[in-house]
Amino acid sequence: MNKTNEMGTKSIPKLLLKFSIPAIIGLLVNALYNIVDSIFVGRGVGDLALAGVTVTLPIITIFMAFIMLIGTVTNIVLDYIFIFPLDMGMQGAALATILAYFLTSSWVLYHFISGRSRIRIKKENFKLEWRIVQAIAIIGFPSFVLQLGGSIQQTIFNRSLAEYGGDLSLAVIGIIMSITTFLIMPAMGINQGAQPIIGYNYGAKRYDRVKDTLKLSLLAATGIVSLGFLISKLWPAQLIGLFNKNPELIELGMHAMAISFMFIPLIGIQMISSGYFQAVGKPKQATILGLSRQVFIFIPVLLILPRKYGLEGVWWSAPFSDIGAFILTSVWLLFEIKSLEKAHKKHTKDQEGKEQDLLSQALDI
Repeated sequence: MNKTNEMGTKSIPKLLLKFSIPAIIGLLVNALYNIVDSIFVGRGVGDLALAGVTVTLPIITIFMAFIMLIGTVTNIVLDYIFIFPLDMGMQGAALATILAYFLTSSWVLYHFISGRSRIRIKKENFKLEWRIVQAIAIIGFPSFVLQLGGSIQQTIFNRSLAEYGGDLSLAVIGIIMSITTFLIMPAMGINQGAQPIIGYNYGAKRYDRVKDTLKLSLLAATGIVSLGFLISKLWPAQLIGLFNKNPELIELGMHAMAISFMFIPLIGIQMISSGYFQAVGKPKQATILGLSRQVFIFIPVLLILPRKYGLEGVWWSAPFSDIGAFILTSVWLLFEIKSLEKAHKKHTKDQEGKEQDLLSQALDI
């Protein structure tokens, strides 16, 4: 059985596990970049350095999509060397990141020019074909916009924190973002694993398998994010203390994380839903759902609440955005599931009609 055929016949749980685990492992190791980098900076340089890292995150977010697994490991090792033994502080952390990017790019380029890869870099292949470019742009647009929207949202968020809370608040949100990234990466891996299964079966009109994959991935993503949420509730001080031992920072961090994580288990539902629409070739819906939390809801709330409630308003922007995006996503997803059920019934009826016609023709003969 080839890989294409198994998408339409193999058990959905086994398929989802097969496609999700490699993505989850890669994304978790990638998430270690933020966590370990912030730990080294926070402990080796201080909380003000953590605030500096937070301010640069909107720019880094745009480039993070291009970081490969080998580059992230490289960065962890180089961070330690430059910050501690060489005692280069913040400059060491920045230099380690630059070197990691360079080594990553070199490794990837070597792979394609060494002859070991089935796909090789050839001069004649650099000619752009509009048909292929257009297809890539349409499919990838939701992810691009989501990444860009996240960068814009984070820039506004940082400015609000700097205005109402100062450097300590920026350091706190840097820690919370690192923890959040690690918590939601498994859900993102499940999303990546579900997309090819959903896309194949949707194209094959196997709407029953599409619905089963969607439901299973929603449950898995919500469950795994909920587990991370539980850990953050049980050991908040220990999690924040990994990055910096400043008592004032830990106290503010626990308060901010309790508010920010209030509805974080719902993020898995929005993530899977947005990925679903992308997989079935509906980029408009995927883009709107992807941006609903970060841009359409978060930014207006972020501009309104702090004016009345100050720093508390900044912290509460996250749960308000989470619940708002969840409501929008749930309504849209319920309509889509009903549409899938109708399409499945129609397709089943059409298939039964074709089988009846064939039987009738055979009896006539």
